Amino acid sequence: MSVSILLVDDLDHWRDILRALLEDCLREYEVEIMECSRFDNALKLIQARKHKFDLAILDLRLVEDSSSNIQGFSLLITIKKISPATKVVLMTAYHQPVEGQENEADLFIKKVPDTGMFNVIEFQEKIRNLLLTDC
Repeated sequence: MSVSILLVDDLDHWRDILRALLEDCLREYEVEIMECSRFDNALKLIQARKHKFDLAILDLRLVEDSSSNIQGFSLLITIKKISPATKVVLMTAYHQPVEGQENEADLFIKKVPDTGMFNVIEFQEKIRNLLLTDC
């Protein structure tokens, strides 16, 4: 089985971490991960892609210096319109309420949870469960 993943985060270190975790938890599958750091690049990739993504992992805010920026949520809406079967994970490092946006995603994950530690094992289990429930 092959899995196609779109990974969108403006921070290099988060893309590196998530890529490594995805490759590890899906190592028995052929995994294609396409990465973007900017909203416009991700949007072009989503619109041009002939074969839809199985999974998209989106950072809620794609510009760190703008507290009102929720471009990741806009990408989520676009992906769901183009390819409703694509599973979408929305991630954020911010603790303020997201006001229902987490309900639009198939999975909502805080990069810095209330416990203060990102649980790698839990993340990988959630991703596997999300992807493999339809298999």
